[in-house]
Amino acid sequence: AATAYNSRGARYLLNKKYNEAHADFMSALRIDPLYYEAYYNLCVLDNALGKYEEAAAYCLKAIGINPRCVKAHNSLCSTYGRLGKFAESIAYGQKAIEIDPAYGAAHNNMVAAYYYTQQYDLAIMHSDKAKELGVAVDPELIARLKELKKVK
Repeated sequence: AATAYNSRGARYLLNKKYNEAHADFMSALRIDPLYYEAYYNLCVLDNALGKYEEAAAYCLKAIGINPRCVKAHNSLCSTYGRLGKFAESIAYGQKAIEIDPAYGAAHNNMVAAYYYTQQYDLAIMHSDKAKELGVAVDPELIARLKELKKVK
């Protein structure tokens, strides 16, 4: 079944066997073209390979099937940030947090998005929330935010 291919593909992905992972995710989608988790996993795979435009397209497909897929919204936040598309990054991060306010990874991604758009107070707020939720935030980014806060 599609879930078996997707599960095996996820294991391949964790072990950095990218070709095998891709093949299994595509097999899952041939069985069930509406299997949004396989699209999400293809997004994760392409992000790992630095293929950000392709990753974004897969996450958008996952969201088109399941608009409440918090992982896909969060991945788009990160992916669009890597592409320098910070308005889109912030929009998808906000949607992920709207879906699940306790999703710490989304707060973590929002730190960078707000930092790079010079919205430092919002970056600090999301940093605090991510830490509160047990998600580690990039210590270098935290140090830069603290410096900026001192300058104000």
